[in-house]
Amino acid sequence: MVREDIYQELYLAITELPEDCREIFWLYFQGKNNKEIAEILSLPEKDVRACKREAIYRLKSRLGGLFFWLQIMRIV
Repeated sequence: MVREDIYQELYLAITELPEDCREIFWLYFQGKNNKEIAEILSLPEKDVRACKREAIYRLKSRLGGLFFWLQIMRIV
């Protein structure tokens, strides 16, 4: 798979996340930390952590072995 295909698969997987998890994951993906995300979305930091964990779990399930390559490429 070429990098563009990998990004496309990741994008599609992210769009399939529940709305709250998707919003939190996009902010995380942009380099925001849990505290910044919590402040931006007016949420408790523990909720951000829980939703981020859920998003990563779902992405791993959806992407399978591709998730491993995303980590190696330092995308996720």
